[in-house]
Order: sequence, then structure tokens, then C-alpha cells
Amino acid sequence: MVAAMLRFYLFLVGSPEPLLEQLQKAALAELDGLPSEFGFKTGSPVSSRAETGLQKIELVKKILGQQATGKVLLSRQEEEKVLRETPLEFIASLAGQWQENIERVTLREKRLKEMEAELELIEHLDLAPAELKTLKGFSGRFYSLPAARGKTLEEKKEFPFYVLHQGHTRSLILVLLPEEKSQRWEKELMEQGASPVPITPYGRRPALILKQVRLRLQQLKREKEKVMAEREKLLQWREKVLVLSDWYRSRLLVEESFRLVGTSRLVHGFSGWVPRTSLRQFQQLLDKYAPDHCLVTRPALPEENPPVKLENPPLVRPFEVVTDLYGRPVYGTLDPSGPLSFFFALSFAYCLTDAAYGIILAGLSLWLTHRFRYQLQLRKFFQLMIISGLATVILGTLTGGWCGDLLSRLPPGWSVRESLQRLVLLNPLGGNREAFLFLGLAIVLGYLQILWGLFLNLWGQRRNLPGMLEPGLLFLIQLLLPIIGLSGLTGPGNRTVFITSLASFGFCLLMLTIIKAAEQKEVMLKLFWAFYAPYNVLAGNLLGDPLSYCRLFGLGLTTSVLGLAINEMVSLAREVPVIGFVLAGLLFLFGHLGNLAINLLGAYVHSSRLQYLEFFGKFFQAGGRSFQPLSEVREHTILREASS
Repeated sequence: MVAAMLRFYLFLVGSPEPLLEQLQKAALAELDGLPSEFGFKTGSPVSSRAETGLQKIELVKKILGQQATGKVLLSRQEEEKVLRETPLEFIASLAGQWQENIERVTLREKRLKEMEAELELIEHLDLAPAELKTLKGFSGRFYSLPAARGKTLEEKKEFPFYVLHQGHTRSLILVLLPEEKSQRWEKELMEQGASPVPITPYGRRPALILKQVRLRLQQLKREKEKVMAEREKLLQWREKVLVLSDWYRSRLLVEESFRLVGTSRLVHGFSGWVPRTSLRQFQQLLDKYAPDHCLVTRPALPEENPPVKLENPPLVRPFEVVTDLYGRPVYGTLDPSGPLSFFFALSFAYCLTDAAYGIILAGLSLWLTHRFRYQLQLRKFFQLMIISGLATVILGTLTGGWCGDLLSRLPPGWSVRESLQRLVLLNPLGGNREAFLFLGLAIVLGYLQILWGLFLNLWGQRRNLPGMLEPGLLFLIQLLLPIIGLSGLTGPGNRTVFITSLASFGFCLLMLTIIKAAEQKEVMLKLFWAFYAPYNVLAGNLLGDPLSYCRLFGLGLTTSVLGLAINEMVSLAREVPVIGFVLAGLLFLFGHLGNLAINLLGAYVHSSRLQYLEFFGKFFQAGGRSFQPLSEVREHTILREASS
């Protein structure tokens, strides 16, 4: 259900900081500023100790890289001990020094590699590049030339050139140009696709310099490895850094909340939203951390947009996962988590229809629930899978689904087989009659859920009598259809019931048409709705929506048929000489696990789709904003107390 929210206005004497810190730990209230007509000045944040600390923490996390991830499980006392005893200044100085060293080594390495790449191009030059500038009457220049043009220049032999480096597509050449012909020959080189290459005028032969550069690179590599090894000193602080990261981020939220605090000469104040069920705990915090206070609360006004918090019993809470994927309900409307719970679990079970698969799913989900017990959303999802798995066990037992048709393949006379077969009420693989009955039950399930959705729509309008007319007509139309069908099929004895129901059905359709037409202003729209309103009811609520539940039959039958096919393959594999039993065992294991995985996805997706499109459309109003209380950041840390 949607929790009732109270708007509060709080005024207190003294600093609000201790109270804000406790409100953050309790995550009780969503805060905002006081209305301007109250005459309070906007509060200003306290000195940002958190921002300074965060900068140091982010530097350390940046250096740790991928290792600055994960979760740390600890108690509140352990967290406080880490805050007291961790030398952040020392850790930050280690990080700063390491960053300086690595940047220095990396920069020198980059420069030497650039120098190495250049020298490799002219490694075979037998003179120092600087000597090319001292030639009398000649100018030595370097060009990059397309590799295919080298032959053309060689055939012309108009000027001397030397290939210093041969690449796949281009070559580096040295050209000696007479000064009086340098312009003409340079133009000819350009026409051949050559482009000048600037080469540093080294004072020694390139091969000698390259040897020294490579030697220096090897020394730098060892030096860099030594610097990287120093990073291990930071790794020993990893968990404490993660704890500090969350604490400083949480502290920053408290500091930022001071912007919402209004101030006068003697009094501070702020407002916000608190769930009615949390009001007592909220008052206790005020009495303890802000004894001189005045708290005023009131219900939400119609024009306000309160946040939405869902409060459901433990058995319904896992189904909030389905609701949240679609959107939060508008405040004051129905939370669909409870109303959809039975139908979602049954639809899910209908899609799998295999008790053995349900046992595997429930068992695995139970283990994962314990494994992720400190992560609320994951825990809720796996709890949803436990409930769905147990529903699958029940439905699978009633339909005889145990790893496909494994039950019928057990030797006759086995007590397990006899006991389980006595529980089978309907076997979808048992023949046409039972398959059609399985299909019919899926459609009946859909009809009942559509009827339930229309009733919820009617219930939601109970405080608005004029608004109940249209939902009431839709509900009656849906309710009258099976009465008409049953009374018409049972013979002349129910003729009066049949005629009365049919007349009532027609009257409800007529009234609905009149209401829809009356809502329109234009004549053409009135005529359109006069025809469309009854068509929409007949094609949608009465026909299309229940028939959508046929997908449950299709998916359930698919699971059973695939299981049967896998068992048949296992039987054939057993006949293989020597390795038959091993091969059969592997086929059985991986075949049924694959069947479970494929149909598990289909069961979740299609069961959710039926809720979102066929069920929610009847009554659900999405678009509410989630309740976002001032709370602690728990990106890297998990508190044992908060998760137990």
C-alpha cells in the first residue's frame, strides 16, 4: 500500500547539524525549504570539510583504479573506529607522491619513445643529421615518399637520394639537392607525392644515439616497475578508503542540506515529508537531538505532490519489484503490488509448469537471498523468485510436470511415482482434451484478473459517486458475460436468467456509449465514441485481454514439450556403448538446466507483460515520485544493523 505522508514544518533553537546527522542515519524524512512567506532567510552550508576530504579520497581511488571497488560489511561501531583511526592525510600524501613519481617517469618514457621512433627511421644514416646542414653547395633534406614512387625516381636519376626506411606504404628518403636546382627538384618531388619530414639535427650518428636511448628506456622500465610496486602501500588501505569515501559523501549531503535550512535571528527551520508510520520515531529524534523545537504536521493538500513510499507486509513486499519496473503509483491511489501478487505468481508457475524446475529455482533463489542479504533490491528480487518457484512446485505437482514427463518414465510400482501421480489433476501432455482444458484455465485466469482490475478501478472511485458510474458499468459488463454464457448453455430452465442478463448487458453498453459520447464536444467525436466505446469494451476487456493469457498456455506447454524431448534424447543416449550412461547423464543435466534457463526468462517477461498491459491498464495510475529521504551513501559499505 502507499504510505500516508505528512507535511511537516520544524522550527528549532540551536544548530540543526546534530539533528540532520541523525535524520540521515535513520533515513526518515525527505527535506525541503520553508515557504518564502515564512520570512526565513535561506540557510548557508557549513564549512565544507567533506569536500576537502573527498578530493583526497578520489585521488587515492583514482590511483587504485579497479581495485577501489567492492563492498565492505561492517557495524556502526567498526565504521566509527575506521573514521577515528585512519590517517587520511598520510594516505593522501602517499597517493600524491606516487602520482608525481609515476607522472615523471611516464613523461620521460613518452619523450624517449618518441625519440626512439624518430631515430629508427634514420638508423642506417652513416653521418650525423647535423652535418647535412654544413654541406657546401648542397642541401640534405628528408622526405616521406609513397613506396610505389621509389622506382620512378630511381629511373629518372636526376638527383641522388637514399632510402633510409622502407615502410609498407611510404618510405623515408634522404635527398641531396644542389642549391641552384633545389626549388625545381623539390617541386618535382612534391609532384611524385613526397612530403618534407622534419628530423631533429642530432650531432652524432643515429645508430649510436638509438643505442643509448634504448638503454635508457630499459632503465626507465625498471624504475617504473619500482614505482608501481610502491602502489602496494596504498592497497593495504583499500577497505578503509572505501569506508571513508561513503562517509565523506554522506557528510557532504548533510552539508548541502544546510542550504534548505531557513534562519532567523534565533530560530532555524525547514520542512519536508515524513511517513505517518515514522512520525513517532521522528518525534523521538527531535526530543533527543533538538529538545527546543516546534513541530507542525498536516496531511497532504490536493494540489501538492507528496513522495510515494510503499509499505507492504513481508509476503507482498517482493512484488514491489514488478511495480517499480513500471513506475510508482500516484500518491493517494492504489499500490498494485498486493493485488497483482497472486496472479503474477500463478502466471509465472503456469509458464514453467514443472515442479522439479520450481524446486531448483526456489532453492537457488533462497541461497542467493542469503548471499545478497545486505542488498535490498536484489534480496527482494530473489524473494520474488522463491515465491514464484514455490508456486511452480505446486502447479507442477498438480500437472505432473517433473523434468518434463520423467514421472511417467519411472518404473511402475515405485512408491514415489504412485504418490505423485495421485496428486495429478491435469496433465497438459495427456491428450487433446486435457490440453484444451489447460488452455481454458489460462483464459479463465486472465478473465478473473481483468475482472479484479475493473473492481479495483471501481473501488478507487468509492469516494467520488459520480465517478463510479463508468467503472461500475465496465465491471457489470465484465461480470454479466459469463452469466449470459452459462445460462444460455444450461438449457431452457435458465431462460429468464439468460434474457435478464442479456438485457442488462445491452443496457450497460448503451449507458457506457451515452457517457462516452456526452464527454465529447464535437458532433463527429460523439458519433465516433458512440461506436468505439462498445467496440473497445467487447474487443478489449471481454475478448482481447483474456485471450492474451493464452501465452501462459503456450509457454507452459513449451516447457513440458522441451522436457519430454530432452528425456527422449536421454533414453536414446543410454543405448550408446560404453559411454551411454555418462552421455545420458550429461544430456539430462544440461538439457533440463537449459530448458529451465530459457523458460525462466520467458516466464518472468511474459508474466510481467500481462500485469503491465492487461492488468495495470484497468486501474493503475503511474507517475508518482519515489520517497527520497536524507540518507547515507552506501556505495561501498553495508551496515549489518541496517540489513538484518
